[in-house]
Amino acid sequence: MSAALASALVPPTLGSRIAVGGGYDMEPEWLPAGQQVTGSIAAWLPRPGRADGCLIRLDRPLIATGLAHGRRETRTGEHLLLSTRYEGQDWDSDERTVQVSLCTGAAGLETYDDWSEVGVWVESHATYALLNV
Repeated sequence: MSAALASALVPPTLGSRIAVGGGYDMEPEWLPAGQQVTGSIAAWLPRPGRADGCLIRLDRPLIATGLAHGRRETRTGEHLLLSTRYEGQDWDSDERTVQVSLCTGAAGLETYDDWSEVGVWVESHATYALLNV
């Protein structure tokens, strides 16, 4: 994340503007030209025993290759499904590392598992920053 996008350590809320980028590699494969993507928090999706998943509606569709049911697939999606990376991590913490799935999405998807089923896992170590806080 660029210093210009560094946000105060406040928890994200429904409708918050957010930027997601970076990854385990210096030039993450899932991001076009190493850029970041932006969007708005569309929903919080409960996950029993874990921090809720965060569904992001992207400003622009993203094309990326990731793992879906054990196979590498390329998908175009308008949503990212973010999940906390570390045991005990929550959205109020200073830790901003998340796992990312790119989701194709459709009407009627309501749960974390529903969205996870239509996604490809693209990154294990992305970071996020809230915009305009």
